[in-house]
Amino acid sequence: MMSEVLDVKELLEGSSNAGIPHHKNTPHVASHVRWLRALKQRIEQPMSKLRRTIPVILTNNKGWKLRVEHDVVLEEIDNRLEGIRNKWKNELAPELTSKLTECIYVVDQNKNVKLNLDENMLLVLKEVYFIFDNTELPPQITSLVEQVDVNTLKITAARLETIAVHYNEFCAKIQPHEADLFALKKVQMEELLQTGVKTLSWQSLEKADFIEEATSLVIDDAFKKLTVVQSTQAEIQDKVRLWNVYLTKTLFKHTQPCYVEEWITKQEQATEGFALMAANYGARIKQLVSSVHELLQISENSPFWINYISYLDNIIIAGLLITIQKTLSNILEIVTTEEENGTVQLRVRMELVG
Repeated sequence: MMSEVLDVKELLEGSSNAGIPHHKNTPHVASHVRWLRALKQRIEQPMSKLRRTIPVILTNNKGWKLRVEHDVVLEEIDNRLEGIRNKWKNELAPELTSKLTECIYVVDQNKNVKLNLDENMLLVLKEVYFIFDNTELPPQITSLVEQVDVNTLKITAARLETIAVHYNEFCAKIQPHEADLFALKKVQMEELLQTGVKTLSWQSLEKADFIEEATSLVIDDAFKKLTVVQSTQAEIQDKVRLWNVYLTKTLFKHTQPCYVEEWITKQEQATEGFALMAANYGARIKQLVSSVHELLQISENSPFWINYISYLDNIIIAGLLITIQKTLSNILEIVTTEEENGTVQLRVRMELVG
């Protein structure tokens, strides 16, 4: 038993911050506290058993030396633990209080909303339970722990960051022709998030209500609707592009020379096919536009909606013009370009009647 006490004493005397074992799942200060408590249990528990089972052995000279060394080592351990607690209360607790009063969001120079969370604050909160163990917490620390639980804070921070990411992406993705459609939503989001930038702090009890409201407005409403609007526009543009692809492949996929009558027949077939495609795609485009109108719940007479429909009309008209221009250009090229062997792509059959 005496050798055990002396070993612990030697560990204490030779210990330094760099030499103290550090557990990968706990902060550095918490690892220091756990190490000191382990040393204390290493000598305290055997001594307690010795006093209960063979108390007489502690009455002789060797027993007296053992008790003295044991008490000295325990006092040293307790003094170090108390020093860590006092340092935490005097230095870290005020810093933690200050950080908890900071607002949950900040706006950077690019006007992006960012989460205002110091990772060290999470470590400090996590250290509380290791540093003070089951002892009575000081009043100022008790109030902090009651207001902010470290695990709850992590979940809260993750949800707040998700909201900020979606808002920033919304602002980055929205195009000028879509801005009027979401003007009201944009104002509502800005007003709500300004609450997190200016008034709502990490210890505010209203965080939960703020998260629910912001999630509904930013993620479930504005961001999802913008995604639908933009995917609808992309599908319309793709339909218009396919018109040009269809005519090009139908009319100009053969490279062998042919007569005018054959070109007329091909043109008639292509026209019929294009009319069918345009009817099908037109119905699909009308369905897409109706779904967007229903999603946005905006009046058909609203100038914002009229401007948006004009934008879609211009996409379709521009696509048709490109199709016509490319078709005429291909026809002109076929008529005027000679093959390497001196023949032209388009032949005219002439019959002399006399």
